[in-house]
Amino acid sequence: MTDRIALLLGLAALLLPAQETVIPLPEETPGRWEGEIVAVESRETAEGWGQPRFQLRAGKELLWLHPSNSIHLAPGDRVAAEGIRTADEIAATVIRTAAFRGCPTRGDLKAAVVLYEMPGAPIASSLPAAEIREAFFGASRSVAGHWRESSAGAARVTGDVLGPFTVQQDFVSANVAALLPELVRIAANRVAWAQYNQIYFLLSATGAAGSLSVALGGCESVPTELATRGYSGTVSMLSMIGKWSRERLLAKSVEQGYVSLGLGSADAIDAAPLELGPPGAAGARIFRGDPFSPLGGTAGHIAAPSKAQIEWLTKGQDFQEVERSGSYCMC
Repeated sequence: MTDRIALLLGLAALLLPAQETVIPLPEETPGRWEGEIVAVESRETAEGWGQPRFQLRAGKELLWLHPSNSIHLAPGDRVAAEGIRTADEIAATVIRTAAFRGCPTRGDLKAAVVLYEMPGAPIASSLPAAEIREAFFGASRSVAGHWRESSAGAARVTGDVLGPFTVQQDFVSANVAALLPELVRIAANRVAWAQYNQIYFLLSATGAAGSLSVALGGCESVPTELATRGYSGTVSMLSMIGKWSRERLLAKSVEQGYVSLGLGSADAIDAAPLELGPPGAAGARIFRGDPFSPLGGTAGHIAAPSKAQIEWLTKGQDFQEVERSGSYCMC
């Protein structure tokens, strides 16, 4: 009898309609958040570079901020954001309440390039240490050479390549704010942090070819882990996945150095089918589309207004902005 009842129950279960599994959607919460931008992250995939996202420290929380309005944010900026939160992601209208004040860009500057590698991903498999040194401090075609040329000799960068040190955590998938203390701890007794003006954390990682770059707060908003060791300067992180060339490292390191100084991407405006749209026409903005700027991924110079922002040029003295028809001296 018991077997017959069990069989009937089993047949009944088969005849009943299947119950759908309902996965609840993440709760969306409207609100307003205020705090400091502590990181600007850019991720490269096979499709190219995605739009940057911004890590916001609001009170004791670390949140990822996605502005719904057009605004460039730099590490160290203080902002107010009003919008919708889902988990640790915020889509919001953002206003800047206090701007990042910048770091030294003139005179004798010293950079530390600190190398890290994961087990199974030696940094030499991406680029040998000698090539990394040349990419940063070589006599020509280097980060130091680019700064010297772009600043007309106002910035003179020298430095050291340190490491590699071994790190167990995957940089590409890690929360950057959580990873930084570990990077500093691993190299703490081998790096004299206070003698440098720029720090580049360069990591090898496993996974699909591409990279992840992060600019962290510098100078007045330098991360606590470095400030307590006497460091005051810019902080950049860059992962290398797969084989890299010296030229690729040079271009990305130059770009990342500018981002850590508060500069944004060099975009382009597409007015197709016209070469130049009528006055007031918005056109289509192409992220990192400027083919002449390192902030667009090439090895040229940044634009004059950007040089003025980091004190390499003076507006009205070294260049002028033209907004109407007239005769102007190109001298």
